[in-house]
Amino acid sequence: MIATKNIRGLLVTNAFLKNGKFVEHYEWLREAARQQEIRLDLCDNAMLHAIYGMESDEAKLASYSFIIFWDKDIRLAKWMERYCQKRGIPIFNTPEAVAACDDKSETFRLLTEASEEAFSLIPSVVAPLTFAAVGYTDVDFLSSIEKQIGYPMVIKECFGSFGWQVYLAKDREEALRYTKKLAGTPFLYQKFIAASAGVDVRLQVVGTEVVAAMKRRSKTDFRANLSNGGQMEAYELRRKNVILLFAQCLHWGLILRALICYLQVVKIKRQI
Repeated sequence: MIATKNIRGLLVTNAFLKNGKFVEHYEWLREAARQQEIRLDLCDNAMLHAIYGMESDEAKLASYSFIIFWDKDIRLAKWMERYCQKRGIPIFNTPEAVAACDDKSETFRLLTEASEEAFSLIPSVVAPLTFAAVGYTDVDFLSSIEKQIGYPMVIKECFGSFGWQVYLAKDREEALRYTKKLAGTPFLYQKFIAASAGVDVRLQVVGTEVVAAMKRRSKTDFRANLSNGGQMEAYELRRKNVILLFAQCLHWGLILRALICYLQVVKIKRQI
């Protein structure tokens, strides 16, 4: 058994996300550490800064045995990773891993590279880049996307959580409205899969082991998120090779953060 009594870790969070859902996650992590007699201090990204060209905040990290980076502040994560690598301090959730999971277009790219034969992704098209001050001065590109995906279609911002930045366009008029609204924001178009509307499965992965799984279901919304009124239930995977498939995605560098798989996004060719 590993002695943990004198281990001290740092949990880095976002200074501006203080509602119950986020704070609850922080407290879960700290309580789990307490149960192992590990001191887990809390620090947010307004207390610690990525500083270059002058005296930095590196001294604040020197006393920690490990760091859990639980935020999407990639610039701070890169600064911290550089320091931790020099000092041999483990940092869990590398900047590359956080970025891969934060940007849904990047998530899809990496899933495709991970194992194209094991599963196929729902047809998706990344919206062409424009800028907020310019907008989409020409939306002819939407015609080809319509032919590929059809209606209804899901329009999803690349960055977001809890289903808040996911929209359903029932026709061209709605697709145009969302497209113009999101000008300057990275987003993608996805085929709507009616058979799995309002249903997904979430896998919690630690290391290379799936430690928990749940099915989420909504009777009132095409999104299964609990924040939008969805319900959850325990879910038992019936094929071990599916577990291995998702564990394979850990090459992204995720160690403590849950690996999430949405079955309304990913179509598994082998029956789960």
